[in-house]
Amino acid sequence: MARRSRRRHGFLLLLLQLTILGAVALIASDLHAQQAPAYAGAWRLDDRNSDTADTVKGLLREAGRNASAPAAASSSGTSPQGAHGSGGHRGGMGRGAGAGGMGGGGMGGGGHMGGGHGGRGGKNASADTDKDDKAQDFRGDYALPPTLEHDNVLLVQQDAQSIQVRFADGQNMDVRLDGQRRQSLAGNAMVAGYREADGMRVSIQYADGSQLEQHWKLAPDGRQLTVLGEWKVPGLGQAVNFRRSYVGLP
Repeated sequence: MARRSRRRHGFLLLLLQLTILGAVALIASDLHAQQAPAYAGAWRLDDRNSDTADTVKGLLREAGRNASAPAAASSSGTSPQGAHGSGGHRGGMGRGAGAGGMGGGGMGGGGHMGGGHGGRGGKNASADTDKDDKAQDFRGDYALPPTLEHDNVLLVQQDAQSIQVRFADGQNMDVRLDGQRRQSLAGNAMVAGYREADGMRVSIQYADGSQLEQHWKLAPDGRQLTVLGEWKVPGLGQAVNFRRSYVGLP
């Protein structure tokens, strides 16, 4: 009877130990999942595998030209015709008045006045076209993502719930990984972040309405970091995409 009791006690003790070990392994696995991948460390920009500020500027200009091309085509198809029609109509009115007044010199003078108005209409149309051309050129210049100026070195700190990125100019970007937007970057932007299956997503919204979406992804060896950016600016229908690559510093 005592032997049977000892066996039962030993079995229960073994079962308890296995249960504890399983719980510890599960907790460790969960903590590892929360903390991985590990972005913490110092990262230096890999210029050869990164899009430059000039590259992004060119993409913005191309997108601006594509956006303004339909409007420019529509304007060129209607404005000149309207200008010529207006000038011809006013000129015709002047000649009609002159013909009707051939018997008297006063009305003949009125005919000349009508022709003059037609000429002024043509000059106004030309000036409007020049203004449209200048406006189209100006629309091709859009602001670059502010991070491009200072992201050549990133100092990253990380815990289970957040990431902090320090840029080369000393600014800090605090990212809580719960998907909720919070003020960051010295109060100049609202920032949100969350984990994805293959990395991390960071969303930066600036006061002027522009928005930068970043997808952070580590290489399998943990020594290379790729940040894919999607930049949207007000007045431009499509976003431009660019890539910034980093290597870990020892």
